[in-house]
Amino acid sequence: MSGVPNFPELVGVAVVDEVQILYYDSNIETVRPKQDWMRKLLQDDPHQHDWYVAESINQEPFLRAMIDSLKKCLNQTEGTVCLLNVLSVKFLPDENKVQSLPLLFSQK
Repeated sequence: MSGVPNFPELVGVAVVDEVQILYYDSNIETVRPKQDWMRKLLQDDPHQHDWYVAESINQEPFLRAMIDSLKKCLNQTEGTVCLLNVLSVKFLPDENKVQSLPLLFSQK
């Protein structure tokens, strides 16, 4: 916990081509579209909205455990840790598949 009132413990964003399209945090426990086309997609297909919300909530225990582990490795018992989890996705047209590469960054 950050110790700052009403500041979410976890925040997630989805970015496409350097433009934020979704926002999620552990206080609101829902996704908020940030672009008109994403808002329309979620309105037209409520299952998409439900999937993004469920995936975000399901990731919370994993991310909390990862942060706790990171704090132990850094011997940090107080303060906050910022963990940035980036998933780079690239379409490989020659192979007709999507390749993803997770990247983790931490800041003490």
